[in-house]
Amino acid sequence: LGGNTSPLAQLHSQHVTLGLGSGDPAAVGALDLLAEARTAALVENGLAAEELLRLATLGSATAIGLGALTGSIEPGKFADLTCIDLNRLACRPTLRVADSILFGATREQVSDVWTSGRAAVSGGHLLAFDEEELAALSEKWSRRVSTGGNA
Repeated sequence: LGGNTSPLAQLHSQHVTLGLGSGDPAAVGALDLLAEARTAALVENGLAAEELLRLATLGSATAIGLGALTGSIEPGKFADLTCIDLNRLACRPTLRVADSILFGATREQVSDVWTSGRAAVSGGHLLAFDEEELAALSEKWSRRVSTGGNA
């Protein structure tokens, strides 16, 4: 916010524990970690796509003290997984799949998500929540906030 950027590459080279996050939803709008990683890549030219994706996964988990439990695919860790559909033209795999994910994929290409091994999103649709109900709730609260609580 405010146009300030952090010296991500410099901090990374000093082995500072770093992670990427989506911030405050009121300030950033859509919570989209791929967009955050892509922005970091465009602002900070010193880190490769693979490293930025690592910062968005294991780096973030480590930064909040959960690196031993999640953030990477390893025996004994939670099965928190995201499947990204790379069949769309914009993100057809290049020589480096990480580049295709970082620079071509958006949250719209997330087809499936598992948290602790349980399916949470399948075929791009939430499983535990009614999407129309969530959209109506979001709209209701947006109106309420914009009218000072009088909606």
